[in-house]
Amino acid sequence: MGIGPLRTRTRDGQSVDDLEARIEALEGGVSVGPMVISGLLAGEAIAIGEPVMLNSSGVFRARATTSDCVVLGVAKTAAGTGDALDIYVAGLVPILFGSAPASATKGTLCYLSSTYGRATITPPTLSAGVTWATLGVIVGADGADTSPTVLLRPGDPIYGG
Repeated sequence: MGIGPLRTRTRDGQSVDDLEARIEALEGGVSVGPMVISGLLAGEAIAIGEPVMLNSSGVFRARATTSDCVVLGVAKTAAGTGDALDIYVAGLVPILFGSAPASATKGTLCYLSSTYGRATITPPTLSAGVTWATLGVIVGADGADTSPTVLLRPGDPIYGG
């Protein structure tokens, strides 16, 4: 008696079929509406597309370091110090990279860069005193746009030993 075909599962327990169906939906133009929070005050000048974090003094540009990598989301609007801004916290959103990701990076993870307010396709080296986090999956890279569309799903910080 057979038990049927075995299917590989992702780390979060979803089947590969489910993952493939989600990728096909994204490629087919199915819209995933972004979630936005509004009204938080900028603690510094912030540009559209910059990954941001929140602390008791306001919203600041995030970067992969020991304390600045708890990503709240990505700036939807630009703001000066003390101005309210809108922040994407999930969905398909443009994220600012240090350089334009190649089209071959579609479907790969992107990470918080060690440069304030930027994403990268290369995870920072995980060593003592270094912390980094995933931002999401690259969906719209074309090799020319420094703010490609990303399926935003900020991960928890990963701390070096």
